[in-house]
Amino acid sequence: MTNPLPSLKRYCILKFRRCDVCQVCDTSKKLIIHHKKYFDDSVIYKQFSDTHDGRIQYYAKLLDEIEKRPTNFNSLCMNCHDHLHKILNFSKNKLDDYCNSILNSRFEIIISDTYYARHPEEIEAYDDD
Repeated sequence: MTNPLPSLKRYCILKFRRCDVCQVCDTSKKLIIHHKKYFDDSVIYKQFSDTHDGRIQYYAKLLDEIEKRPTNFNSLCMNCHDHLHKILNFSKNKLDDYCNSILNSRFEIIISDTYYARHPEEIEAYDDD
């Protein structure tokens, strides 16, 4: 029997992207679907058992959320996703300094999109300046 999980995960990614590669480094290995922002009705990986059936249930439910909010997601490889979450824990000043120093503009955009989706008050404060 074939494993439906990779096909289901790929199908989910292709619902919000034209290709199933990391949006930062272009690898197609170990991809993760990254929420820019969580909503009250967001599907969270931890809500499901850490089993094959639990992962299938997760992606099946996530598909509904992707269809509802396709612009709220990024496809990232595990390495870029882990790096992003470390960066998001930086203070706002350190985050700005980091973004000014990195060479990968795609990663800078994903960092900014995720940060400002989670902290909309920062956009309003910037607009007031």
